[in-house]
Amino acid sequence: FFALITVAALSSAISIIEPTVAWLVETKRYSRAKVVLVIGVIIWFVGLGTVLSFNHWAEIKFLGMTFFDSLDFLTANIMLPLGGFFIAIFVGWFMNISSIIEEVGAINHGANKAWMWVLRYISPMLVGVVFVMSLVDKFS
Repeated sequence: FFALITVAALSSAISIIEPTVAWLVETKRYSRAKVVLVIGVIIWFVGLGTVLSFNHWAEIKFLGMTFFDSLDFLTANIMLPLGGFFIAIFVGWFMNISSIIEEVGAINHGANKAWMWVLRYISPMLVGVVFVMSLVDKFS
């Protein structure tokens, strides 16, 4: 059981680190091994900080949050809504309609127009409301 959990964790870690590694190798021409090592060490230290925030660093707070709480807030309340917002903007305004239809599948013209309208106007607005409300809820 624990061996399988370890394999699952390692495969997830590889899939998470790969976009950054690929970008640095392709654009900066760094060695893949060096990039993986440096990013792995950085991630390990961040992970160590989250573990320490439950004991040795529990009293160290920034804006009333421990290191772990800060990372949790950053990912759940800032990065996820902004990711959804920018995906809706990109797909709704910049992606080719034929590519969208190819990815989504065959839908009729009326449903396609309604979906694009919702994606362009309603979705970014509602994701923005979620984003603002999560910030107001946290800091009020």
